[in-house]
Amino acid sequence: MVKGLLSSRQRKKRKVSSGSSRSMAAWIIPKEIDHESSAEIHFNYWRVSPKGKGKSKIQDFAEVGVLLRNAKQINSVKIYLPMKLKRIDLEDCSQHFQSENIAQGIFNEALVPTTHIDASPRHISLKIDETVYCNVHTFSLRKDGIDHSELLVEEEESGTLLTINSDTISSLAEQLKDDSAIYYRLRFRDDQKNSAFVTRHTPADWILHPGHNEVEYFDFRLNEARALPDSIERMMYGDVSRGKVPLTRVAFLTAVPVLTELAVSNFQSHKNRPLERDIWEDYVGHELPKGMMVYHWKKDADEKWAKNRDKSDEEKGTIRDFTAFVKLQTRKTNKLTISIYLIVFILLSIFSNWFASTILT
Repeated sequence: MVKGLLSSRQRKKRKVSSGSSRSMAAWIIPKEIDHESSAEIHFNYWRVSPKGKGKSKIQDFAEVGVLLRNAKQINSVKIYLPMKLKRIDLEDCSQHFQSENIAQGIFNEALVPTTHIDASPRHISLKIDETVYCNVHTFSLRKDGIDHSELLVEEEESGTLLTINSDTISSLAEQLKDDSAIYYRLRFRDDQKNSAFVTRHTPADWILHPGHNEVEYFDFRLNEARALPDSIERMMYGDVSRGKVPLTRVAFLTAVPVLTELAVSNFQSHKNRPLERDIWEDYVGHELPKGMMVYHWKKDADEKWAKNRDKSDEEKGTIRDFTAFVKLQTRKTNKLTISIYLIVFILLSIFSNWFASTILT
């Protein structure tokens, strides 16, 4: 049994109810126990959909990115998403990295993209001067989505398990002349009514006010054992017992309307900035709301993990889990809200006058 892991009885005691199992999971399996590979997980959530039906076809969406270093030593990547998705629901984001503005915006580096059209698999090299920063893998597509041979999509309890297999990783890693990193990025839509990541609270007395504060919170969790389905937890611990690739960085980014106020966060954001609407509308594929802000949180591990194999996970420099709790507050008002408020106010005034006159007579 891997040192530091909870026993099955201890995990069972700490496990929350299945209806609360909303943690993502990501783990990377090496080919050999002795290796020098590492990985990063990037998660973005775009809060772009207007409330109500028929206003826009755009939906809130999320993206998960995986950066692999020394990928030749990696066997597979597994990602559990706490929502049910079909293969057709997953979109490969690699084509967007052909844009220099997008590549630089995502990695915050002065990158220049070069697309290798004739390579197999096709990929995009992102360079800083003459040095390759990473290579973005382009998945092969079929009518029902990403090719089955490159990405395995399985329903697992209340969610979806994605597997980037050994052949997919090796096909690109083996043809690279250097040990530059490989990057995968997938996008999927989120259901507003039953979101896995966002919860909305509207005051019960909103009808009595011309405007109200609507509260939303993001509860993004990664590898939190007590909030994972039992089958995923068992799978993770079983794979890790044969060796694991450390997570050296986890990053969480959200884009929200500028009128939305960041009220509470469980730790200080790394940075925030206005979103460049003209650049990112092409990336999103739809018109964005006017004025958006980007908030970014990240957690880094000790990069000296490889020299400390006999120490605990934290000393090795691997991130075991990550949680970002973000509370947002938006002032909501519009013509319909004001009209309802005025109607209610007038009706209450009429009723009050009638009641008062009845009592007095």
